[in-house]
Amino acid sequence: MRRRTISAFLCAAVVMVGAPAIGAVTVNSASTYEWQIVVETNAQRVSHGKVATRGSGCAKDYAIKRARWMRDHRKLKHSDLSTVMRACHFTRAAENIAMGYPNGEAVVRAWMNSSGHRANILNSKYTRLGTGARRDSRGVWWSVEIFGR
Repeated sequence: MRRRTISAFLCAAVVMVGAPAIGAVTVNSASTYEWQIVVETNAQRVSHGKVATRGSGCAKDYAIKRARWMRDHRKLKHSDLSTVMRACHFTRAAENIAMGYPNGEAVVRAWMNSSGHRANILNSKYTRLGTGARRDSRGVWWSVEIFGR
């Protein structure tokens, strides 16, 4: 009996060590991470009486490039949005960046707890959105969302 109890305990311990914390499920694909950012950003906008954004392929391309650059340089750094504005024909733009969050929902929750990022998400003047996320060799996600109008 004692042997079965110890075996059951060890099996449970091995499973628990490899399991992520509840609510912190790590995403394995960039497209899933990016989609979660879009869905959660628009859910926040709608819950605050704003219109959901529409996707922008141009802004998405820039967001992916920025996420890749930050990952490769291991540095959080905002981009010069005038380039994005010209290329994507936006009259205004904003950017949220982050690193270290396990999924798109978690990063948007963090942005919503920061006044500047929250202001970007809830700004009704922004109607378009592009997202990018890239994971580094240590498994850390680097994420970007670019808003435009």
